[in-house]
Order: sequence, then C-alpha cells, then structure tokens
Amino acid sequence: MKPSQFNIILHCLPCMLTLVLISSFSGSLYADMGGIRISDVKISETSQKAIILHNFNEEILILSTDLNADKPTGLIRFIPFPSEPKVQLASPKAFESAKTLVHEHQLKKLFFTKSSTHVNNVEITFSEQLGVHDISVIKINSTADFTQWITNFLTSKKLSSKSDFEDIAKIAADYTARGINWFVFDFVKIDSATKMIDPIEYRFKSPQLYYPLKTTNSFGGIGNIDLFTITPCTPVSNLAPGCFGLFNMQATTSSELRTDELTGIIQDASQFFGKQKLFLQMAQFKGDYSFSNDIFYDLSKGVNHAVWIEEETSGIVYSRLHEETAYQPISLETYQPKYLSYSVQIPTGWQKSESDDMLIDKTHRLYLFNEDKTILSISRISEPSKTAERYLFDLQHPHFKPPFEDYGKTETISVNGLKAIRIDIKTQRSPLLGSQDSAIDVVKRYAIFPQQEGFIVITMETPLSIAQKNQNLFEQVVKSLTLKENVTKKVTPAITDAEYKVFEGFFSTTPKGHANYPPYFEYMLEARSVYEMTSAVDDKNKTMPKLIKDILGNDAKTMYDSYLKNNRIEHQITDRILIPDFSIYTEDAYRKEKERHGLSRTPGMFGPGTYISRVGFNAAQNRAIFYISGNAAPITAYFVIMKKTDGQWKYEDAILDKMLIP
Repeated sequence: MKPSQFNIILHCLPCMLTLVLISSFSGSLYADMGGIRISDVKISETSQKAIILHNFNEEILILSTDLNADKPTGLIRFIPFPSEPKVQLASPKAFESAKTLVHEHQLKKLFFTKSSTHVNNVEITFSEQLGVHDISVIKINSTADFTQWITNFLTSKKLSSKSDFEDIAKIAADYTARGINWFVFDFVKIDSATKMIDPIEYRFKSPQLYYPLKTTNSFGGIGNIDLFTITPCTPVSNLAPGCFGLFNMQATTSSELRTDELTGIIQDASQFFGKQKLFLQMAQFKGDYSFSNDIFYDLSKGVNHAVWIEEETSGIVYSRLHEETAYQPISLETYQPKYLSYSVQIPTGWQKSESDDMLIDKTHRLYLFNEDKTILSISRISEPSKTAERYLFDLQHPHFKPPFEDYGKTETISVNGLKAIRIDIKTQRSPLLGSQDSAIDVVKRYAIFPQQEGFIVITMETPLSIAQKNQNLFEQVVKSLTLKENVTKKVTPAITDAEYKVFEGFFSTTPKGHANYPPYFEYMLEARSVYEMTSAVDDKNKTMPKLIKDILGNDAKTMYDSYLKNNRIEHQITDRILIPDFSIYTEDAYRKEKERHGLSRTPGMFGPGTYISRVGFNAAQNRAIFYISGNAAPITAYFVIMKKTDGQWKYEDAILDKMLIP
C-alpha cells in the first residue's frame, strides 16, 4: 500500500522542545544507531521540550528540540504516533507562555542531597530558534514501504545514500509491531550553533498520555527533557525522582489552571477541554539518551487535586489538597470604588469591609475576609507625597524583624500596561487578644503599582498551608486591575533622583558629639520629617556668601549658579528619601495641626519642622549644596555642602545663615 503524505513548509516558528528520531545527511549517507547519519558529520540533541495537553481522549503534543552539528548539514527527524496526527504550526508564544505559567503558579521541585532535602524553583532555558521545516506524514504498513519512502525522499532532495537503512527499519518495525503505524518526517537544516527547532503542534487520538522516547537513542550522549503537562488531573503525586518509569525524571508541584490562561499555547483550549478541571505540572529529565520504553501513561493514576510542598523548620513535608477542600471554582465579580476610576475583579462571597477616606486623607481601602483565614486587601493611596518606593522600603526595613520572617526577592511585572512590583514575605499572624488561637504561619503577597500621584497595593495574607492553593486567585485579582490616572490638579515639578540620593546621605549622617558643627545643627541631622515643597530663593541674583565661596573653592560659581537656577520655583518632595522612619509633612497635615489646636497662626512647635531646598551640583556631580531650615526654638537656617565618596554622599561642611529666637 502506498503511504499517504503531504509536505508543508514552516517559516520562523518559536521556541523549544522535544523528542524525535533525528537523522542528518548531506552528500553520502549511511545507517547508524537508528538514525540516518552523515559519515563525516556529528549531530547532538542537547535538549527536548514538550507541552502535552490531554483531555483523557485526545492529545495535543507541541514539540521542538535543541540540535547542533559540527558542520552545516540537513537532517531528517521522525516521530511515531499511535494514531494519525493532524500537524500544524504551534503558537509562536507556546513555550514562553508555558514558562510564564510555571513562574506565575510557582511550581517547585525537590532537590535531594545525602544529608538533606531542599525546595528549588524550576529552571527552564531556551536556545535560539531555527527556521524552515519540510514535513511529511506517512502510515507504514511494512518496512519495505518505510525504506522506499526514505529512498524516494532522498532522491527528491538530490541526495544519494549507500545505506539500506536496516537499523532505521528495525526501529520502525518495533513501533509497527506495537500498533504504532503513523510517522511524521521532518527535514530541517542545522549548523554548529545550538538552536531550537521551531515548535510544531501534533493532535491525535490516544486514551493515554503519550511521549516517544526510544527514537532519541539514535543520538546517544546526555541530554535534558522538559515536559509541561496540562491535563484534567495531576499526573504525578510522588515528587521524588522516578516518575513516568524513568529513574532520572522528576515531577514538580502542580497547580490548577483556567482555560483562558492557555491562549498563548492553543486558541481552542475551552473547546478541547470543555468544563474539565485543569492542572499544570512539569517533569524534568537529565541523563543518558538510552531508553527502553516510550511514555504511555494512564492518567487514571493521577489525582484530582493539586500537589505542592510545605517548607517547615524540621524539613520538607508533602501536602496534597484533598478534594473536599481543594480548588473550588473561582467566582469573581467586578468592584469599583465610588470616588476612583479603577476597577478590579474580587472573589464573590467573601466578607467585605471598606474604608473610603479620599476626601480626608486621600486613601481608600478594601478588605476581604475568607473563612479559610485568608485576607485580601486593595488600597489606593492618592497623596502626591506617597510613593510605592517608600512603601516597599518600609516593608523591607521594619523596626523589628522577627527571626521567623523570610523576605523574597522583588520582581517587576507588567499588568495591562501598568508597572508593578511583586514581593512575598513569609511571617506569622498573631492570634487576636483574648482568643485561644495559636499563631499561624502565613505568606503575605504584595503587588505594588506606582502611580503619578501615590500608588495602589494589592495584598493577600494567607496561611502557609494553603498558600499554593490561593496563588492563582491572587494572580487573577492582580491581572484584572485596570486604572485611569485621575490627577486632580496640574502636576507640580518634582526633584530629581540625584537629589534624593544627596538627602539620603545627609539624613543618614550620625551626629558626632565633638564635631565642629554650626550652632544647633545637630537638630537638622536628626530631623525625620521635611515639608512636601522645596524652599524657593526669593532673590534670583542673590550674592554668594563669602564663606561659601571660600569653602567651595573652584566649584563655587558652578555650584551656586546651579543652586540658584534649581530653586527659582518650588518643587514637590515625595517620601523617596529612603532612610528608616522618614516622612513628608504635607500642607494638609499642617492645616489639621492648626485646626486641632484651634489656632489661626501656628507657633513654631506646631509647624512642619524642617524645610529643604533643591540641590546645586558641581560640574563633576560629586559635590552638592542645598539650604535647610528648622522651625524650632531657635529657628535656624544653614547652607549644607555634601561630597560624594565611593558612590555615597557624605556630609562635608555647613554654614549658619540665619538664627531667629521667637
């Protein structure tokens, strides 16, 4: 029977992936190690990566491999299938999307040593993509058909071969004897640079999860295999090495998915899976390419819940989320505050508490409480002097850091065009006063969105034992945030990043008891609050004090001119002076202080405290001058000179300009 075939040319596909018998040729060829080999070309397959989507009846296999040769060559790869596959280009974003899902759902893998067990993040690496494919699908009814097809194909490519393909025919015979008659042949060209073969999507009927391995034996050597499985169950619940019948293959934790998270992998996920519950899991292999079996895995051996890992001081504990308490369908509803132009999706059925103080202190907070002791909050701080940088700094620099707290690394993400900063903190939640409850380990997750005026922060505090379960909910809420800036007035110009660094250096200076400071200058160094606007210079042509000229020397004119130019108008100061316990005193706070004391005129002790000007720099940007005044008793004002040493701004000198005794 003549085999059916078709050819398609595929250009510029994406990413990474999997397994196929690869054979290469250019010039004369001969059969060797189960592949079509070139006599003088060595080919290596360093990595396989595959996405396997399975709905208990049908499988979608998205594949590619990392290949290289010691000289430019062509090669034929073939992959066997248990039923006729439908072949098409995979999504260019398939593997990047899969990698993103692994990251977002925080899949973990156990790492074993002789003395301990650790939890590692999953590492996935990609090579550069490789171009065009020439693909044929054939059904093999005899080894004669198989070898005849190869001969005809080589002839069509004007290539000769001295081989009778006996070894290749034996591999084909092994598959056909097991009822696997369909083969896909793929012709590509490679060179000495390791490149990913562009991914192809194969869809075929199979009641079992299928992944061919034996064809890889034709390459030999050592390599890696990364399998991303997306199935209606968690295929592997034992996270120790040895899954899928391979000693060197190990599964990660798993996490539940929604079909709308798969649009970067396949477009018709909802049609393919219907209303099935879905779980993402990875399996990774590193070892010899010498396999005695393919993967035919009965998914009924899987479990209908996510599997994750708890970290405890005594070691690693496996935890499985049982069906009755597992991932219930997540139901979300749209929420929009009364005075704000943002909206967000929040879980339905949670107890809600709202604090709307936009007209008082420009803040709005929403708290949601679930019966599993999870707390979700969404806060909008619209005060112009408040920043996301300060909020993050205070999180990472608490007054007291308990020994049980663990701070994760920060990362920057993008949500609907908005920049956000992510951080997780493991800590403990103390019981309510008077209750008999014990402290519980919790994970606090933060997504902080900087805004032109203030910031938004979404926080989830959840018990550690169910943190993995609630990870997906947190990501959904964060990704749903949409916001339109609502700046209520003309934006006041702000001071520069360089100036913030100067002020950080100044207010970090520790006063020295016997230092030659001007009178009362220690109060300036000890100040922990400054007014929200800079001090402007009244007289643009103000003459430089002689003492400043003497101290600044050759830098005097440049620095003082820079100081005068920068201080023609007031500028906004935010709380980005990042030292502990520092704050910005706003005009609203000043007004409230006066009202609290029933005063129309406020004596110095109730005033904003400390005022600072903008900074003037020398040409080399390593010396700086600014003006600082204190509303205390006595009222004093100084010129301050700073010097940059080893990348840090240090106090150099100060000159008393004014002193007023009220």
